[in-house]
Amino acid sequence: MKIVKVTEEKERELIAAVAENNEEALLELFELHKPIVEHSKKMYWMRSFDSQDWDQEALISCHEAALRYEHSRGRFGTFYKRQLHNKAISFLRHSRAKTRVANEQAISLEKLTEDSDIEINKDNMEEICIIDYWQGNKFFSELTLLELTAFKVLIGELTYKDAKQFFNYSEVQLKRAANRVQQKFDRTLLIV
Repeated sequence: MKIVKVTEEKERELIAAVAENNEEALLELFELHKPIVEHSKKMYWMRSFDSQDWDQEALISCHEAALRYEHSRGRFGTFYKRQLHNKAISFLRHSRAKTRVANEQAISLEKLTEDSDIEINKDNMEEICIIDYWQGNKFFSELTLLELTAFKVLIGELTYKDAKQFFNYSEVQLKRAANRVQQKFDRTLLIV
């Protein structure tokens, strides 16, 4: 990306041309302030926004800023940066609204089990509907070997007898570990 210096007079001409619906002037004004857009892309990452979405929204913001800009209130670049910042915050607020959080954080059960090397039994799939990927990994990474064994007993992958035989755990140890697993599960994972 090349950085082009522009005189204040040229910038004012471009802004005036944008006000007259000159698309070329808008694109030129947008390109002049592209570093602001690139900075915003890095600063405000959103799951459902790719680079093209950012460029499109930034171009719309540039047009809106050019139409609302008053020369007496400071530099256009500063005004545009604030406008873009406000738009990004609005998008973040919208995407983080309680009604949409589950959609933003949802991950398939298959993906979770692929990444965590844990097999979930078909019998218990209804109990675990939506698990946030990072929370799921956090949950499994915090389990001790004893707790992981107890988890496998809970989901029916192992029996108490097999767990005692293969891992040399007593039934009391496994039941206590199963209780801890349930507490960690409730604390860490989102169950719908």
